[in-house]
Amino acid sequence: MMQVRFDSLRKLGSINSTFLMIAKTRTGLIGISSVSSIVFLSIIIGVISPYNPIKGNLAEALRAPSLSHPFGTDELGRDLFTRTFYGARTSLLISFLGAGLGAGLGTILGLLAGYMGGAIDYILMRISDALLSIPSILIAIALVATLGPSMNNIVIAIAFGLIPAYMRLTRGIVVQVKNLEYVIAAKLLGLSSMRIMFRHVLPNISYLSISQFTLDLGGAILMASGLGFLGLGIQPPYPELGTMIGTAKMYVGLAPYLIFFPGIVLLILALGFNLLGNTIRDVMDPSSRVMMK
Repeated sequence: MMQVRFDSLRKLGSINSTFLMIAKTRTGLIGISSVSSIVFLSIIIGVISPYNPIKGNLAEALRAPSLSHPFGTDELGRDLFTRTFYGARTSLLISFLGAGLGAGLGTILGLLAGYMGGAIDYILMRISDALLSIPSILIAIALVATLGPSMNNIVIAIAFGLIPAYMRLTRGIVVQVKNLEYVIAAKLLGLSSMRIMFRHVLPNISYLSISQFTLDLGGAILMASGLGFLGLGIQPPYPELGTMIGTAKMYVGLAPYLIFFPGIVLLILALGFNLLGNTIRDVMDPSSRVMMK
């Protein structure tokens, strides 16, 4: 029991140390600040805003930004500030689920391919090559157009587009790691392949998936918003950043703020996750720590 507690405290200290290293870098601090501010507002928007994100008031339609409506109102008189951060919440949820599912499945398949080798490696890599030859946004469009626009289908489409990249990334590093001394020692001790893969190899290469996952969160948000802009995302009247921008394009000459504010929030999220992902990779990858300032 004491050993388990000691290991837990050691892991917690390692996490805190990693977070401090990320926060000490300029790009890491910018990434954390920008992402956390949008996430925080998205969580508390229902508390700080008195407006309903769905119900409209035509008497208040297309009002310019003011004290009562900081971002203005849309074509149906709905408060744009409220809808923007409810939409950011939806976009974040979709991106976390889609990128998480894609990272999890892709990492496991890449781990199997790299460690087992042979026919398993050949089949999985040929599948990943075929999928990588098609832009992920086209895969997502095809899947959502076939399955129908719903949150579950959008998550599946985003995950499906990300899986082959994680397969390639994980497989490449596992091929190198499986010949290191600690893996050979585990084999000599008679440990099973599954135990070696998931208890010894995977924890030592997890930094790659973590940093790539953070980078892909920005891409997943852009992908979900792109589907919404094309009419294949979350359907009105429910707010989502891409859907809001797609609807607002009809009013760009009359009320450009309808595109500006959701677009700025989308840009901050995508840029923040990219900066954060690059910093996490630099901090967690031992080969790049010497380059940190």
